[in-house]
Amino acid sequence: MSHKSIIKCEIGIRDENYLEQAIAEFPGVRIKRNAKPRGWGGQMDEVCDYVLEIAGSRYDVGLKKNNLTGTFDLVYDTFSGEIEAAFGTNCYKLVNAVKAKVAAFEVGMSGFTIQSDETLPNGKRRMVAVRY
Repeated sequence: MSHKSIIKCEIGIRDENYLEQAIAEFPGVRIKRNAKPRGWGGQMDEVCDYVLEIAGSRYDVGLKKNNLTGTFDLVYDTFSGEIEAAFGTNCYKLVNAVKAKVAAFEVGMSGFTIQSDETLPNGKRRMVAVRY
């Protein structure tokens, strides 16, 4: 029985620096490139562009570039709950962190500065931008 999930997410990453910046927000997560993520019973069968190793976990999250959309699909095993503990259901914490990096860049290009950036109890992220 497979526990593998492939989450199609339109993160909209065109510049992989945003992804790497977002991953830096998660302590204990190490990035590997061009590797297979670990799942139940060993490694999963897909080589991913990025693999996120979570300290103390037997499971990883793979990020595989979708050639049709140019965005990343998340590939991981849901069996143990370790991935959800680190990144939330459907990795929403990771997705929100990437979106926040993209938004901060876009806001900066428009002449604004991020005044505050907080994660709400429901997992959504609230950013306040100002122009001086």
